[in-house]
Amino acid sequence: MRIYRNEVLRYLRCYNEELLDSAISIMVDECIAEIGEIARESSTYEVFEISGRGEDYVELGDAGIVLRGRSIAEHLADCDICAVMAATLGGEVDRRIRTYSKTNLTRSIVLDSCATAGIESVCDICEESIKELAREKGLGTNFRFSPGYGDMPLDVQPQILRALDAYRRIGLTVTESLILVPRKSVTAIVGFTKSKERARRTCAICSMNGKCEYQKRGMTCGS
Repeated sequence: MRIYRNEVLRYLRCYNEELLDSAISIMVDECIAEIGEIARESSTYEVFEISGRGEDYVELGDAGIVLRGRSIAEHLADCDICAVMAATLGGEVDRRIRTYSKTNLTRSIVLDSCATAGIESVCDICEESIKELAREKGLGTNFRFSPGYGDMPLDVQPQILRALDAYRRIGLTVTESLILVPRKSVTAIVGFTKSKERARRTCAICSMNGKCEYQKRGMTCGS
């Protein structure tokens, strides 16, 4: 895992570091180091065949997963197989954020942003392993697509965790209200494509499309 300072500042909505208070600037560096010390990052994935599909669903028969929504159906339209992945930073990160929320709210917010950047880094590493497997098969990949993107509902989370045996492998569970625990965790789908050119993430699937601070500045969260 590698946490990039510029990514942390984006999550803090600081678009000009020159305007950043010096005390907060120091705190960002401290919190990046703190996450590095307390995180217990881990990830896992499995590859499944797509056994059925329609205009608003995709079935992964062997996994017992039905991915619902037009957006995920379109995302996997050209795929015969896909990887299902999960990643987490571990429970200590959640506990530390909660502790600071009671004693130092500013540090809690900064640490939370560092953790968000951290889990994205863990996902990037896992996704790179998936891309390497695809290359070995002579295939490409599209970008990772998580429950909650587009119109893909969160209620698929329990199916994903069961299919991955995620609690045993990486200690990841989900509550009845569909919140992942530990909270700094991610699940996602990566399609294997016949084109070796990797598909790029677009703003079209994002719930913040048209309301995003990055778009207002001519940027994207992936740039």
